Amino acid sequence: MYKNVVGPTHRAGHTLDVVITRESSNFLQGSPSIVNSCLGDPLGNLTCDHYAVCFNVNIGRPGRIRKQITFRKFRSINVPHFIKDIWRCDELQKVDTPLDELVEAYNRCLATLINRHAPEKTKYITLRPNAPWYTDRLREAKQKRRRAERLWRSTKLSIHWQLFRKQCRQVNKLLFTEKKTYYFNKIVECGNNRKQLFSMTRQIMGLQGDLSLPRHSDLDALAHRFNDYFINKINEIRDKFDMSIKFENIMRTDNIFDGHILERFVPASKDEVRELILRAPLLFC
Repeated sequence: MYKNVVGPTHRAGHTLDVVITRESSNFLQGSPSIVNSCLGDPLGNLTCDHYAVCFNVNIGRPGRIRKQITFRKFRSINVPHFIKDIWRCDELQKVDTPLDELVEAYNRCLATLINRHAPEKTKYITLRPNAPWYTDRLREAKQKRRRAERLWRSTKLSIHWQLFRKQCRQVNKLLFTEKKTYYFNKIVECGNNRKQLFSMTRQIMGLQGDLSLPRHSDLDALAHRFNDYFINKINEIRDKFDMSIKFENIMRTDNIFDGHILERFVPASKDEVRELILRAPLLFC
């Protein structure tokens, strides 16, 4: 290992800040330089007793992640022609066919017609980060920053440099505020719903991943594996019950009920039904 920094990085003359790399590494471009950033008051008192270590690295901007997707253009299907092709399918006209064979013929014929009218296509797309907190106010502030930068680069005047830096600070502050406001409102909307709050937390932490299935070569066989797993799981739970246990009859005549009697049901309001629907997960139909 090689520390790369030569010279004091502290006001007292000590070398406390280093850039460590392997001796055979070409990660750095040249040697690091130690700069007195002069961050302090007019009397020369530094707000920090460390100096700045500046260096360049041989690293480029990471490329965009590309993903292969498969899709069909169902909207391009000519519906009248598709219906005519269904009527022309001889296998579907046999009404006296057993149900299992008719369902198999139905799936086979429709799959063939869909492949003909909307063939499967494959392409690569670029995954771009989603910024739901990006607002019009932030867009206008960034446009002002770009205009100020172009003005400073064309004139090289110190006054234009100061205006550009001022606009940069405003954009950074506004960016932090918009992010904070967006996620604060999203968390408040979750309320006492712990499931939505947990999902929101995973989204903020970037833990939302693609749905991954076990390794398989046949989707039908994989579906049967899932089915067998849950059936066996339910059977194991039932087998663990001790059928010899005799449960006490709680409806005996000597048990006198002294609680509140339910005499009628109160209809649910529209707001209650709407809240139940919105709180239900996507798996509910």
